[in-house]
Amino acid sequence: MNTYQEIQTASEQAGIWQAVRVGALHYLETGVLPWLESRTEIEGNAFRWPLSKVEETTLASRWKPHFPMFEELIDIAIAEERLDDVVHWYRQRNLGREWWNRASSSDDKIAEAVVEAHPDVAIEIWKGIAEFQITKTQTEAYEVAARYLRKIYRVLQRLRHEEEWCSYLAEIRTANHRKIRLIEILDSLIGRSIVDG
Repeated sequence: MNTYQEIQTASEQAGIWQAVRVGALHYLETGVLPWLESRTEIEGNAFRWPLSKVEETTLASRWKPHFPMFEELIDIAIAEERLDDVVHWYRQRNLGREWWNRASSSDDKIAEAVVEAHPDVAIEIWKGIAEFQITKTQTEAYEVAARYLRKIYRVLQRLRHEEEWCSYLAEIRTANHRKIRLIEILDSLIGRSIVDG
């Protein structure tokens, strides 16, 4: 993200940001270097790379990325407040992954970014984080799960979906009824004002 912002600053000063942005995003999506792009259009936008080529030796010495570069595309979409794109790249990143391999350190950031525009996606993300923490069967993990459950509660309360909250909490309790410490933590969520935590 820092590199992208540095490129943006320099390109804006040179008056070429829009062309550089299109090429940079296309590269992050496809891995095709912008100066090698033979098409005159990328996704309906006229395109001509305005900068010089980077030497092949510089590129060869760097690590080999995998494309699309989901985390970078998500970070850029968040920074540019393109929330539909945040959701798109989040979903694309998770395609074909098992539930236990979907979690990323950026998931909470994604949920926070889209919670107003896409509360259903934020809830889905927080449920995934909470449920993953619960599978760890450790008190510390249960406390982490409780933080995300509180976030879910706040959104559902704002949307006036308290029944959905009660149903979800009941599901967790039923599925994990043998995890005594988790049940105690869930009881403490209900016993005190959940929005305090």
